[in-house]
Amino acid sequence: MFGQAAIQFILAQPNCSSVLPNFYDEDQLREFCVAPETPPLTGAEMARVAELYARNFHLPAAQEAAATPAASSSARGSAT
Repeated sequence: MFGQAAIQFILAQPNCSSVLPNFYDEDQLREFCVAPETPPLTGAEMARVAELYARNFHLPAAQEAAATPAASSSARGSAT
């Protein structure tokens, strides 16, 4: 459902004519395949996604995230 909304948001942009999402399993592929057949997002939904996008979905910037202790310990754990 979130993948469909993401695809609808992207396709609604005037400078976008196609979407090529990454998918990791068959369930995601099926979800993405029906996205163009789902109803377009409403104006309120588009505004909310645009607001979240502008705020990076309330996630820290990549540089900030890489500097956190959790990210550092995760990186150390994956390197071993």
